Amino acid sequence: MPIKLYGALTGKISALMDSVAAQEKDPNSKPHYMVEVNVSGALYRAAINVLSDDNPPDLQFYMDDNYTHPILQLVKGFTPGLFTLKSKPGTGALDYVQENLFDISKMSIIPPMDGPNGRDLDDIMNQRFGRAQTEGALVYFLGSCYMDTTADQFFGFTPAYGIHNIHMNQGSTGSFKRENGPYQDGATLIHYPSDDTWCAMFTKFQSQEVG
Repeated sequence: MPIKLYGALTGKISALMDSVAAQEKDPNSKPHYMVEVNVSGALYRAAINVLSDDNPPDLQFYMDDNYTHPILQLVKGFTPGLFTLKSKPGTGALDYVQENLFDISKMSIIPPMDGPNGRDLDDIMNQRFGRAQTEGALVYFLGSCYMDTTADQFFGFTPAYGIHNIHMNQGSTGSFKRENGPYQDGATLIHYPSDDTWCAMFTKFQSQEVG
């Protein structure tokens, strides 16, 4: 069975909460980097995994600060907001393997925080999302949509709508094998207006198999 409500969240960043701050806010939560997204006054949350429940826990990560790929032509057409996508080619749905979005062999293991010379997921995301917030850049998160009528547990807005599973969603083993499926991978794409460049961030768990 594939992940539920595969789709995208597109908008502008209104607040950031790195994984350290998020765990201080809710010690029982799993490690995620949190992004509050504003779409014409409506607020949403993007929850980006920075650590795995499986062993080894650190994620594999790939980033391109000058990303180019034909998929961007489809992504550019996304209407701001939270919406579902059909998991098939031509919709903007992502597939790390079949669409050759990047060279998966170049993914590296990155710790969530306190990495050497500040190179960890919190620092990397603070820098890219901070720039996006300053420039008013459009940010595109792909993953699994969720909708809850209660208040958001991290940013406090109501209703608590947003997106998670912003990582590869195929190749899983064990209990997560049931969520495998084609054309339902997650990622973060940022379009910076100042120099018309795209930043792309892709993550996968070390336990996920490719090929």
